[in-house]
Amino acid sequence: GCTGGNTGIEYNQSDVEFKNKSYTCGDLMFLIEMYRLKYPNNPCSSFNPTSNIVNTNEKLSECIEQYLKIGETRWKNGRLIQYILSENNIKGQYPNGANYATELTYLDLSKNEFWGPFPNSLCEIHRKGTLRIAGNRFCPPYPDCFNDNAILLIDLEDMKKNAVCR
Repeated sequence: GCTGGNTGIEYNQSDVEFKNKSYTCGDLMFLIEMYRLKYPNNPCSSFNPTSNIVNTNEKLSECIEQYLKIGETRWKNGRLIQYILSENNIKGQYPNGANYATELTYLDLSKNEFWGPFPNSLCEIHRKGTLRIAGNRFCPPYPDCFNDNAILLIDLEDMKKNAVCR
């Protein structure tokens, strides 16, 4: 499960064991959120880590296996450090649960249709490494953290024309 509070573990960063590997709960929450957007009618999309909808280890194992198949991932010491999710036909508001993937140094969300308020967590990924966001529909205002990257500024200008702000 995901822990936090007074446990000595950063909120939602406890370990989840699966097939002799350890994954961080917050990183899995990110994968769950992306999976929900891509496959909204799949039974694993109804899993909510805070409500225990999936309440057996067997069912959870089936779902984790599915979550790990979406996009291309790279892990280091149980933390998600790279996630390529480009051209996955994902449409929807960028989920708040994605903010728990705090060790990402490479994220490619390009050529999907994420919309809604621009997630400030993407600034931190940009500061640490590489971010690809072209072809999405995030709403302005956009943060100033991309002012040092001409390509991201062009991407944001293009996004502004097609932004979906609900």
